[in-house]
Amino acid sequence: MESVFVKLILLLSIFGLFLFFINKVLRKWLNVEKKKLFSYGHVNDKHKKIDWTIRIIFIVFVFIGFFINVKRDPLGVLPHSHQGKRS
Repeated sequence: MESVFVKLILLLSIFGLFLFFINKVLRKWLNVEKKKLFSYGHVNDKHKKIDWTIRIIFIVFVFIGFFINVKRDPLGVLPHSHQGKRS
């Protein structure tokens, strides 16, 4: 019997290929150029500074979240568990 994860990966792969080919066909049919994955189309210098500030703040928060989760006890008190409380 196949695992649920194998089925999920297969389904996501098929969906991803479907989107890839639809994108390719529509770009060719509508004569649209492929957009860069990461574009730096800043309007002016202020826009560029704000963009980089947001990126750096996001990266800092990702690292803070990572370190908080690494130090946390994975089997600690869960919010949905009713330990010792019976109704």
